[in-house]
Amino acid sequence: EWDALIRHLRRIGWTDKELIDTGLAVAGRDKGVYDRFRSRLMFPIFDLQNRVIAFGGRIIGDGEPKYLNSPETGIFSKSRTLFGLNFAHKAIQQADTVVVMEGYTDVLAAHQAGCANAVATLGTALTSDHVQALARYAKTIVLAFDADSAGIRAALRAGPLFEESDVNVRILELPGGHDPDTYLRAEGAQAFQHRVDTSRSLADFQLDQIQAHHDLATDEGRSAYVREAIAVLASIRNPMRREPYIRRLAEEWSVDNLSSVSYREEEIRRALRNYGKRVSVSTDKGRAGTPGTSSRDSTALEPAGTSDTIGGKKTPSGAAVNERILLRALLIRPDWLDDLELKIDHFAEPANRALAELVIGREGDPLQNMAGWPEEIARLATDLNMSEDPLSLEVARQALVYLQTCARQKRLAELKAELASGSIDRNDPRWIEWSVLQRESRLSDRTRVQDSEP
Repeated sequence: EWDALIRHLRRIGWTDKELIDTGLAVAGRDKGVYDRFRSRLMFPIFDLQNRVIAFGGRIIGDGEPKYLNSPETGIFSKSRTLFGLNFAHKAIQQADTVVVMEGYTDVLAAHQAGCANAVATLGTALTSDHVQALARYAKTIVLAFDADSAGIRAALRAGPLFEESDVNVRILELPGGHDPDTYLRAEGAQAFQHRVDTSRSLADFQLDQIQAHHDLATDEGRSAYVREAIAVLASIRNPMRREPYIRRLAEEWSVDNLSSVSYREEEIRRALRNYGKRVSVSTDKGRAGTPGTSSRDSTALEPAGTSDTIGGKKTPSGAAVNERILLRALLIRPDWLDDLELKIDHFAEPANRALAELVIGREGDPLQNMAGWPEEIARLATDLNMSEDPLSLEVARQALVYLQTCARQKRLAELKAELASGSIDRNDPRWIEWSVLQRESRLSDRTRVQDSEP
């Protein structure tokens, strides 16, 4: 029924507003109210005090979406809540390990099988709040995600989160076609625990992912692999943790001449120092007040489009920085594309535009489709994917507004020059275009002033 729960709760004293505020009801277009959850198997979501704060519902039979969660409310935040943590935290402390899964049924199957240190995210990637919460109970986080899932792709970007919280993150790999639920049913708890115990470090997993895109039998392939792998090693801030990976990379680079391993190690260390300097230069540029960015929002790269130099090195222009922010959004959050309405024309810098052309309008995960891309573009995509800078939909929107403003100002300048030359009269379509752009510019300026007022 569409209102069975609402009618019951109204009878015992709850108001429609309260039902909407808690996410149990939805306001319709006709000012009516109806139940959010219908014909679904319900999973209660608890806080650490064992209080139900939200629900997840799986459709019974056909229908979309397959899973429906409560919306964000005053007591429920997806980015801060982990399914099952209230039941799992004692087992997590005892094992000093938490296994993070993607689904309710995965967690239920794990607990029923005796793997009681399992929790799940709620349709979101791991956030800093999730990691901080888990770090209070364990030093090791094992991600038991589908190998081709958005969760794994998010984990590849989340290395800095784990570094900041001083936890070890590992990747649990399951045979093709299995998730934790089906694997536990097919192979049992002992086999699953063995997979947990033998899970690989995030850095090893990342390096293997990069290596798969290069031919290590050739000098060119090894060099390209090392260049991309530097970003992975740079994300490991603890020098002691980084050393084994420097050794691994040097040995893979020197496969045809193992006597050069020590020399290669020094080259890798030098490349890491240079990488850190590039990050520093880009961050300093952000602090200097590049329009549309902040020190938190700027990318840690050296785009080809530049506006000035610092210490003899080129630094990104405001447009280039904001283009890179939008490219990161395209690569790691393709679900934002409809909201942002990004177009290839938004990208002017050649490398950025080339990457946008390979991503916009294409099906599937861009980062899984890099085979065959030009080396420069693949390296750009990898650098953006590995960037430590925070990214949100609001940051992406601000970057888009900045680029739209730049494009509008450029076109206004062109039209103004034509007006001054007397080549445009009031009947010319360019006059109308100039008038519209002027009006948009004034409106944008007023909005910006209003947004800046306390």
